[in-house]
Amino acid sequence: MRLFNYDPFKDFEKRFFGVDRVSSPTATKSEIEIWANENSVFLTVELPGVEADDLAITLEDNVLTIEAEKKSPEHESALMRECQSGKYRRSVKITPKVNADDLAADLKNGVLYIELEKYQPETKKIEIAVG
Repeated sequence: MRLFNYDPFKDFEKRFFGVDRVSSPTATKSEIEIWANENSVFLTVELPGVEADDLAITLEDNVLTIEAEKKSPEHESALMRECQSGKYRRSVKITPKVNADDLAADLKNGVLYIELEKYQPETKKIEIAVG
């Protein structure tokens, strides 16, 4: 008999990455991929059945957080229900540093596409006054 639900990998993830991957026991699991090129960081997240109105994306201190809710269809006489529904939350630390003002997201066919522009520090030349 189990008295509590302990997931050692969740604890490891929180300690190693500094963020929680899942925030509620009813959360659904979605696959995520991250890659980059010279100018941008890209993410794809599988969110089948999630509508754009039930989706929120935030970026703070280079931590991207995706929150979604997949609503369960109401069937009066459901005989079997295997499709997961519920809330989803995933936070991912993005490296390298990205520009918080330049984020694009698109939800298409149950897949969320996110593009973040890499931060490009500006070099400022300082004029030296003479005399």
